[in-house]
Amino acid sequence: MGFTFDRKPVENEIAQVNTVAKEYGNLNRGMVEDTDATLAEYKSKLQEAGIDKIIAEAQRQIDAWTKTLPAQ
Repeated sequence: MGFTFDRKPVENEIAQVNTVAKEYGNLNRGMVEDTDATLAEYKSKLQEAGIDKIIAEAQRQIDAWTKTLPAQ
């Protein structure tokens, strides 16, 4: 009964988001001086990389999957 995300429709965006995440790895470790500014920049770069498209695709797939579940 498990859900499996199909990455194919957003594989380019996933690659871009992973690149941004690696670039801001020090933020995750608390190793930046201006955390607030760096976090805002990080969020902006994630959006530019397509994180919202990934989230929307995941939600679309989950919605489609839940329609296949038996009624309880």
